Amino acid sequence: MADLKRCSKCKEEKPATPEYFRRNKNNKDGLSHQCKACFKAYEDKYIKRPEVREKRIAYMNEYNYKPGTRDRHNEMAQTPEYKAKQRELRQRPEQMAKDRARKLTPEARVRHRELEQSPEAKARRREQRQTPHGRMKQRSKSLQREARKRGLPADFTKADFERMMDYWGKCCAVCGRPAGEGLIIAADHWIPLTDQRADNPGTTIGNMVPLCHGQSGCNNQKRNADPVVWLNGRYGEESASEIMERIEAYFAWVQEAQQR
Repeated sequence: MADLKRCSKCKEEKPATPEYFRRNKNNKDGLSHQCKACFKAYEDKYIKRPEVREKRIAYMNEYNYKPGTRDRHNEMAQTPEYKAKQRELRQRPEQMAKDRARKLTPEARVRHRELEQSPEAKARRREQRQTPHGRMKQRSKSLQREARKRGLPADFTKADFERMMDYWGKCCAVCGRPAGEGLIIAADHWIPLTDQRADNPGTTIGNMVPLCHGQSGCNNQKRNADPVVWLNGRYGEESASEIMERIEAYFAWVQEAQQR
């Protein structure tokens, strides 16, 4: 049985485990003096105030963009000690449960999309791709994609592309936007090549759809996401269901055309 620890705030005795007390390596027992319930009450009253939150975000943004800060962080993140520490942190049961709960909330998804599309985030990704580590990572992804592609059917021809474009009126199959104003229409793998399902269609006319590509384009937004999950997250279940019906009707039309 775990030892008991008295909370410095509520004065209650609770088991001295991470389930009841936050971790704090500065204390001898590795746990905070306040229990999690008391800290959450404090957090709700103070840290989650809009003005306090804005102040903290402004400070972190100023700190992160200081000259040399990101280089120091990137260099530290490549050390074996840091990677081992992060793996240990992510594998803690309480951390895994917290991450799952946070990622599933609609607010978290909206916030993540907004952050990913911000000019600062795009500029940061461009800078990261130009670093030696970034170029190596992109090359690795490209090789994995090509290897995956070679192991799947790949008979999508130029004639298939033209037939697909004629069916959709040279517009995006999801949002209906035509090419122009910084957008092009690209052929997208509806079931991503990275999807590990056994019946992955590969690069065939029964798996290719036209999506707009460019600033805030559907092709840029979807990437390697599962199409149903992506549509539900971006358009909501009702609109996503209508879009899926249109695309499934197209795939059925393609299958009938091939059997003639």
